[in-house]
Amino acid sequence: MPAGGAGACTDAEISVTPVVAPASVRSGGTVDLQLRIKNTSDRTCTRDVGADLQELFVKSGAEKVWSSDTCGTAKGSDVQSFTPDFERSYQVTWNGLDATKCANGLANGKPAPAGTYQVFGRLDTKLSAPVKLTVVD
Repeated sequence: MPAGGAGACTDAEISVTPVVAPASVRSGGTVDLQLRIKNTSDRTCTRDVGADLQELFVKSGAEKVWSSDTCGTAKGSDVQSFTPDFERSYQVTWNGLDATKCANGLANGKPAPAGTYQVFGRLDTKLSAPVKLTVVD
């Protein structure tokens, strides 16, 4: 029996997808980021989708500019059941500032400069493919 129990969804049985809206934003503007977690298997299984295991992050090349985990205050575990093809969605807003400093649970660094960024979603050990985000002056 797997360590997580017979009913636990494995990384191979779920998809993790970040959604960025808008896909292009002015420097210092806000962006809504969604983390979509979907059961891609043909069985019902459970997975802890709590804040402790979720992360959305923004990278410029190899540098992590912002992460929902750096300044965010959400914590906890939340084991949910996923039927086949069922998807749950979680949203966070990035205020467009880098996370070198935090204030009141939000990034409080400098505005991210113009350029092309990659947004990733993560659920524990399952990492998404990147989604492009463009920041313009």
